[in-house]
Amino acid sequence: MSADERDPQVASYWPHTKFWREYNRAIACLVARERYRPTPPPKMRGYEKHWATYLEVVAALTAGDDTLPALEACTASFTRRNRDKRLNSLPFDGDGRAPVRWDVRLPSILARWRAG
Repeated sequence: MSADERDPQVASYWPHTKFWREYNRAIACLVARERYRPTPPPKMRGYEKHWATYLEVVAALTAGDDTLPALEACTASFTRRNRDKRLNSLPFDGDGRAPVRWDVRLPSILARWRAG
């Protein structure tokens, strides 16, 4: 977790749920190139259900496993999220009311992994 994410003022605008703590742990493992074993929270809501697929991508990358199933799950989830009018998106994540053309998170995770 970066210093910005731990800042109480940042947390006041974007509170950290159990999911975000897990997501931050996944990204920290990705950056450190340490094996990540997902332990997502049992109850996820809204976008968290869609973002959980990124945890599986990080797990596959850091374990050296076949990433195809996780990548396909991410792509399918992105498509569903982009059609879901119940969600209220940030400008870059997309939802049924404001769809986006591409998934900014997945290419970012893959680029970070490739960068070493």
